[in-house]
Amino acid sequence: MGLPSKNIDKRRQRSSIRKVACEKRHPRSSLREVVQEVVCKKQRARSSVQEAASEKQRQRSRASEKQRQRSSVREAASEKQRQRRSVREAASEKQREKSSAREAAREKQHERSSTREAA
Repeated sequence: MGLPSKNIDKRRQRSSIRKVACEKRHPRSSLREVVQEVVCKKQRARSSVQEAASEKQRQRSRASEKQRQRSSVREAASEKQRQRRSVREAASEKQREKSSAREAAREKQHERSSTREAA
């Protein structure tokens, strides 16, 4: 039965020692105020860490957005390149057709002239 009261006395003693030490460090401020101040400091530290983390996240998202823009620009450029290539290919195909038609006409002309010579 004597033990719990002894523990309570020790606890009171410790708290009063803490209070005295606190008053020495922070004159004219109660323990509650000091505790509140410490809690506030911790809260500020926590919120600054959270703010830094969210800023980092924002930077990451900005960087990924820039990356997406770059890749879309690159994609548009490659699409333009493909279109140019297909246009060039169509033009060269047309040119080949023209030259083959010219060759066929020349061939026909040659046949006509050779049949005339033979006749």
